[in-house]
Amino acid sequence: MHRPTSSPKPPRILIVDDIPQNVDLVRSLMRAEGYEVASASNGLEALAQVASAPPDLILLDIMMPTLDGYAVCRRLKARHETRLVPIVLITALGDEADKLLGIEAGADDFLTKPFSHAELKARIRSLLKLKTFTDELEHAETMLLTLGRTEETRRWLGGRGSSGITEERYATTRSGPMGSGVRITAGRYFTAVRSVNGNGTEDQIPFAQRAGQTASPSSGE
Repeated sequence: MHRPTSSPKPPRILIVDDIPQNVDLVRSLMRAEGYEVASASNGLEALAQVASAPPDLILLDIMMPTLDGYAVCRRLKARHETRLVPIVLITALGDEADKLLGIEAGADDFLTKPFSHAELKARIRSLLKLKTFTDELEHAETMLLTLGRTEETRRWLGGRGSSGITEERYATTRSGPMGSGVRITAGRYFTAVRSVNGNGTEDQIPFAQRAGQTASPSSGE
C-alpha cells in the first residue's frame, strides 16, 4: 500500500520590527515565498520567541525600543543553541560605523532601507541554503564525536579486532563566500574541522579540542 510522503516543513522566518507596517510588508513577501512567518515588536519579545520556537532565520531591525537589534544579535550569537541561526540586520542607518557594529555583533548580512524585494528574497534563500549545510555539519560532528568516543572506550577496555575508524573515510564540505568553506574528516585517532580559506589554505581544528577533550592513543601505535 502506497503511503503519501509528508512534505518538508517550510523554513521559519522571524521578523523583528517595532513598526507594524514594516512587519506586514515583509510578512506578505515571506508568505508568498512559502515560508512560515512569526513576528516580534521589540528585542525582548524576539528573544522570548527564539527561546520558545527557534526560527531558521531572523530579519532584525536595529532601531527598536527596550532592546535594539545590536544587543539582540549579540545575545543570540553568544548562545550555543542560537549561534548558527542566520541574522539579517535591516536598518535605515547607512554609515560604515553602523555596519561595523553589526559585524562585531555577529550579523550574517545587512539590508539598508528601502531595500529591493528581489534582493531580500535572494539573500534569504542563500542564507537558508547555507544554514542547511551548517546543520548537516553539526549533525556530522556529533556523530563523529560519538564514534571517536566509542572507539577510544573500546581501546581502553582492551577490545581486539577491527579498530573501527582506521583511515580517513568520511568527509563533508560546506562552501561559503569567497571560496571559503568547511570540511569535516575523520581518522583513527584524529577528527577535525578544516576551515578552507579563500586562498586555498586550511586551518584545522581537532574536534577533541573543540569539545574540551584530549585524544589519548595508546603507545606503540
